[in-house]
Amino acid sequence: MRHEVRILLLLFMAGCAAPRETPDWSDCPRLAATSADRWPLPAERPLELTFTRPVRTDQDAGVFLVPQEDGGPCNPACPVPCAAGRCFLSAVDATFLADATGGELSASRRRKTEELVVEAAAAGWRVRPRWGALRPSWRYDLVLTPKVRDDRGLPLLDPEGRAAAFAVPFETARADDLEAVITQLAPTPGARVPQNLAFIALRLSGTGGEAAGTFVLMTEDRRVLELAATTLPAACVGAPPGASCLALWIPETLAPDTVHELRIVRRVRLSDGRYLLPWSRLASFRTGELDWLYPPRWEPEAPEEVTGCVHLGGTLVGEGLVWLEADGAPVCGATLVRFGRAELGVRGATDMVARVRVLGLDGTVLAEEPVAVPAVSGEAHPVAIVRVHPNPVGPEPAQEFLELENVSGAPVELEGWELTDDPEKAGDLLPAFTLEPGARVRVAGKGHDPFFAGEPPAEGDVLVLASSLANAGLGNGGEPLYLFDAFGYLVSRYGGWIDTGKAPGLSVRRAAPTACDVPANWELR
Repeated sequence: MRHEVRILLLLFMAGCAAPRETPDWSDCPRLAATSADRWPLPAERPLELTFTRPVRTDQDAGVFLVPQEDGGPCNPACPVPCAAGRCFLSAVDATFLADATGGELSASRRRKTEELVVEAAAAGWRVRPRWGALRPSWRYDLVLTPKVRDDRGLPLLDPEGRAAAFAVPFETARADDLEAVITQLAPTPGARVPQNLAFIALRLSGTGGEAAGTFVLMTEDRRVLELAATTLPAACVGAPPGASCLALWIPETLAPDTVHELRIVRRVRLSDGRYLLPWSRLASFRTGELDWLYPPRWEPEAPEEVTGCVHLGGTLVGEGLVWLEADGAPVCGATLVRFGRAELGVRGATDMVARVRVLGLDGTVLAEEPVAVPAVSGEAHPVAIVRVHPNPVGPEPAQEFLELENVSGAPVELEGWELTDDPEKAGDLLPAFTLEPGARVRVAGKGHDPFFAGEPPAEGDVLVLASSLANAGLGNGGEPLYLFDAFGYLVSRYGGWIDTGKAPGLSVRRAAPTACDVPANWELR
């Protein structure tokens, strides 16, 4: 009786998986074609698969989408044909396929895959990423396994007719969309972040990015957190016209010691005609194992007048965005402060009442006591340092420079004015030169070539000094500069707030010529 039962079980299970001595795969489904067989697939379209027999779509495993790795520009050492001028390297090898044949993957290999949605189509399947879209000008491997079955339970066969996993490589087409310019304001890009981080702050080149379902955080193990976006006007004070700033709110405590990637997962057209694109990876950061944020505390300083503005400084014990507000509206752009001093400034033609506002990275909101801010005349500050170029493409210090702009309504004679990196020491005296209203002049050191290849062209006249700027040149790590008029009165300054060491060829620029001399009003571009 026991032998008869065994024989019946073997006959019942045979189906497509017939005895190895006499395999018969004739009824098993196979892949016939894909929509990317002849031409690259548009990034926002699903990959369509056609099978010789209908296969089920209600499968929870057995299909894996694996982006190939970008190995850099195409070169003779690339072991495979290049695509879009890049050397793409596949992670799908024989051991990967052997691991996938059972319909599952090891944790390390699963991290290399994208989560999928499989939908029924007229002749087979439509396959697309669950979050966002495919990357344009990229190569992918779609791995199919015998766990893909038809309605009778027969497995999908590979091109050789075996019940084994196999890869279907395909390429996506290039995209010519005008992508939005996005700047991460907080937390600091690349830094480890605490588990209770409440939000991520971004600046976009246009408005309209707060639509629900646009931004997500994705972990290494493909866990997804959808982020709610709200406007953050204080972060956009001094930004280019039309820009918008957003706080992306994180709905729960983040897992410790985990890499999180900030992604855009839907297409959104902004007011400037640029797009948030559904394949964009904006930033990646790792949470600490024990890092935790506590509510910040603001320790104020007495107000003081600096180069035509009233400065309200203080120390933030904690981490957060700090800005000035008057009459319910921000008047000084938000700046990220981490356990340090913040310097905020406001220039007003009339008296006003301002207060310091803090949005802690843990979500805490602080509103300090209002402070009376008197009106300050700008007549004594007719010229401003508007650009500093400490890390040129060309030789240093010869190609370093700074630019001055006349922000007044009358010509200014610069003879006898002084530039220095230390107000207690003598600096560089400027030669005779009349700076017209609204005009700029470049000030450079000995040996400067305004036509050096790769360097930005001058926006006005060029004054070349007899020595290097600031004695030995400008420090790439951030060096302060002070401009005194012929009577020794401080007219303008740059505090050396931005490190340009990793940004050769870029300049530190004031957000607007009349903006106050505070860190929030300077940016690298």
